[in-house]
Amino acid sequence: MAKLYGNQKQTEKTLSLSEDLINRYPNNTKSLSVLAGAQIVNNKMDLAEKTLRQIIDNDKQDIDHRLLLARVLSEKPGSENEVLKLVDEASAIAPQKTQPIIFKITFLIKLKRFEEASELASKADSLFPNSNLGKLLKADIYLAEKKLDKALESYQQAYTAQPSDKVLFIIVDLLNAQNQTPQTVTFLKNAVVKNPKNLLIRLKL
Repeated sequence: MAKLYGNQKQTEKTLSLSEDLINRYPNNTKSLSVLAGAQIVNNKMDLAEKTLRQIIDNDKQDIDHRLLLARVLSEKPGSENEVLKLVDEASAIAPQKTQPIIFKITFLIKLKRFEEASELASKADSLFPNSNLGKLLKADIYLAEKKLDKALESYQQAYTAQPSDKVLFIIVDLLNAQNQTPQTVTFLKNAVVKNPKNLLIRLKL
């Protein structure tokens, strides 16, 4: 309890310091960014929204604070259209960045707008051909739709293109969820052959 109280005091102190900073350097982007972060940590979302709007009004090419504002608004009922608009603006400013697409697909999944999310995942596959991003996003969509077979197939394609422990463990969990124990063992044994020093994979066997 004392630790929780201490953390709360610390976040309140951070907010107070950031407010002092903005008084000394009004309209400074870095100061405003610190203030917005402190407001979010202190759950003062209305104030954070106002601060973030000020930042992006000052800098029409700002991506990070657009996405942060979209994240804040994503928890506010009735703000769906503005969230998507902000993310689209961020994509238009920097089409080479993956964060706006990832955010938009995640948000569309939350809204259960799976068809739109799937179309955007296919676009991600074309935009970033050297990445497994599109395949992972498609897999996430299938998983949200509870289409486990298709999710498994997409995760396996993503793992083949770019192996990672996180994706491997998702595949194992999906195989186990479908009671495919022999396939799980075979998959893990093949993974161990390719990564003999990976202890995490061995522990899954």
